[in-house]
Amino acid sequence: MIYQHTSNVFQKSLYIIRYFILVLVFLFPLLALAQNDVKLEVPVKIKINEGGLDSAEVILIKNGGTPRRLPVSTKLSLKLDMNASYVIKFSKPGYITKSIEINTTVPDNRINDGFDPYPFDIKLFKQFDGVNIVVFDQPVAKIGFSNEIDDFDYNVDYTKSILSDVTIAEKQLEQKQKEELQKPKTVPAQTTATQPTGGTAAADAAKAKAEADAAKAAEAERQKQLAAEEAAKRQQGKAEEDKQKLAAKAAEEEKKKQLAAAEEARKKQAGLAAEEQKRQATAAGEEEKRKLAEKRADDERRLLANKASDEAAKKAKAEADAEAERSRLAAKAIEDEKKRLTAAASEEERKKAAAAAAEELAKRKLASAADMEERQRLAAQRAQEAEAKLLKAQQEREARIQSMKVTFGGDERSGHSASEAPMIVSRETLTEDKRSIIKTIIRHGNILYTCEEIQYNWGGLFYFVDGESATKTTIDLMTSLKWLPEKSSKK
Repeated sequence: MIYQHTSNVFQKSLYIIRYFILVLVFLFPLLALAQNDVKLEVPVKIKINEGGLDSAEVILIKNGGTPRRLPVSTKLSLKLDMNASYVIKFSKPGYITKSIEINTTVPDNRINDGFDPYPFDIKLFKQFDGVNIVVFDQPVAKIGFSNEIDDFDYNVDYTKSILSDVTIAEKQLEQKQKEELQKPKTVPAQTTATQPTGGTAAADAAKAKAEADAAKAAEAERQKQLAAEEAAKRQQGKAEEDKQKLAAKAAEEEKKKQLAAAEEARKKQAGLAAEEQKRQATAAGEEEKRKLAEKRADDERRLLANKASDEAAKKAKAEADAEAERSRLAAKAIEDEKKRLTAAASEEERKKAAAAAAEELAKRKLASAADMEERQRLAAQRAQEAEAKLLKAQQEREARIQSMKVTFGGDERSGHSASEAPMIVSRETLTEDKRSIIKTIIRHGNILYTCEEIQYNWGGLFYFVDGESATKTTIDLMTSLKWLPEKSSKK
């Protein structure tokens, strides 16, 4: 049974592989035909500076092969094959030859989407001496597929490198052309030489007329030849165009035949594939039925086995539950006895610990009371000392203020005369990080006084006389010299 199943699977896989191979065999030619149909259309406008298209030529070279002459017209439409390299040359006798390089290579996943026409203009300039035309020996532009814009475009780097030289050369050629057109046309002057003996005016006129008629006939013959050459070129171009049309028609017919054959093969292969799919579906249905029957039998066997296993498990669980209950009751009895004994021992320990804690608390209270009494005594002592210092400082400050009281007018104090006026010895301003100090030194008799006005950056303003705190009024009066400090010899 297992061998037969494996053989069926192998045959089924083999049929699928064969089917995909046949599909790919017929699909690849169709893809190749589709890619061959894609062309890059290049409309070209040709202009001859100060001239016509007579004698002009357009040469197309594909992949470096044999040059092919194209019919010339002012509007030329080229259809280029993909994944190829082209050089297109535009020339005319007496004019500069220009060439364009086009590379139609594109990514495979992009080619079937098609491309917009890529038009460009070409202008030929008449050749003149004195103009450097070496730049025209190379293509004036290179065109190829650009990944940035997902379409065809000029090769930017190449265009930048050559554009400046091409522009300069074309401007010089245009200037030469203008200068040529502005030159006055020269007319052959009539001869004034002495006529031979026996000549007459009538003979000279006849000779001039004959020469003019000959020149006119020669010009007519030249125009006739040019017309014949132009007609021959047009005929040749028409023949080439007819040839291309016939080739295109033949290619189209061949393409239709190939498509018809491919379609017929595809239909035939589709019919074979449908029959094979139907046969495989029938075989798969039979196999599914067999697997379903086997699955049902296996499910029945598992159900019976699971039922027996459940009954045995229930019985074992009941016995285990009973044994566990017996063990739980025995363990509970033992645990209760342990708790009773532990509670009795814990109560005894608790009483002992409570007695020890009470004793320790009493000791701490006694020590804390003694410590508190000592701290209070020391605090009172420090308060008394601070109060004594404060009182002393206040007394000294009051005495100092009394000694610096100001008198106005010519009054005398402490034996000093009015002629002994105070004077400012120096005044300076000191600037520090966080404050500024205006320091004034005043001499009165043999005594020097130092007045300080301190301004803090945070806004505080303080006054001092000889290092002692003072008021603004005192400082203002002292520094304005309207004072006579009262000095006493008494101590």
